[in-house]
Amino acid sequence: MTAELNDAGELIGIEIINASSFIRDSILESTQGKILNLSVQ
Repeated sequence: MTAELNDAGELIGIEIINASSFIRDSILESTQGKILNLSVQ
């Protein structure tokens, strides 16, 4: 799993390799929520 951060240390991207689809989808859904919340501010 690789996370991409911006200069402020905020999560802007995530890559998951060889994860089960359930784990991948669960992590991506929660990550997308955080990314959307950051972009609204």
